[in-house]
Amino acid sequence: METEPPKRLERREALLRLERTIEELQVQEIDLSELNNFNIAVHPMTLTGNSDSRPCFFARSLSLAEPDDELLEREYPTYPREDDPSYKEREPCLRPENCAVAFCDYLTAWIFDDCGRMPGPWNSKCVGNYTTYKSLFQYDETGFGVLYMTNCSGPDYPHLKAIAYNNVKATDQTILRGELLLILRLIFTRNRKRRFLKHMVAPVLLFSIVGPQHARIIEAIFDGSNLVLRTTKLFDLRYKNMQGLNDFAEYYLGTPIGDTVKA
Repeated sequence: METEPPKRLERREALLRLERTIEELQVQEIDLSELNNFNIAVHPMTLTGNSDSRPCFFARSLSLAEPDDELLEREYPTYPREDDPSYKEREPCLRPENCAVAFCDYLTAWIFDDCGRMPGPWNSKCVGNYTTYKSLFQYDETGFGVLYMTNCSGPDYPHLKAIAYNNVKATDQTILRGELLLILRLIFTRNRKRRFLKHMVAPVLLFSIVGPQHARIIEAIFDGSNLVLRTTKLFDLRYKNMQGLNDFAEYYLGTPIGDTVKA
């Protein structure tokens, strides 16, 4: 039976210590300038062009079908303006958690086929059917949770994608505690699976929906010393954003790439 290399075990133990440190924090967001104190490195990420700042472990799908008339005509979950007469009435339902569910219902119509399946190498199943390290949900006013997860079968790709929400407003100058906990728990979950013993890193692509109906995509790996994050700027999804929808859909469908064995 294959045994875990000592270097890989050390990485898992370091990852576990970092998760416990972040879990104990009493703040909901951490300024980018303070993340070095936790051995967390953050770099900007872009999704277009040939820049080196594109995702390193997740490719963009080039086979996303053009939306049909039915999808284009489908009502988008527009976020009401504060001066809208209905705003106060709807405000209790405007938590990021609720907005994320409505947005995902719209987004998945772009991603899944008529049978609810994803094309390519990805397998998607109910979040509750995944066995994870610690819960992927926190149930309080500043809680978080995962709505969708997808991974590849077999031992070749430890990559994982997840769509999550955080009931906190975010800025481009901060990373949320909930985002970090989800990333760390997902990476640790992948790293402890025996079929991935030959892989030194387990890349995670987190589609993070925050308040007020904004979102960003974060690519994350643990390199043994640092949690390395590459993050886009926040997308404004309060109103129908075709570029943002395309970016989300094409990267959620895109193939796994990168060297996870020697990394």
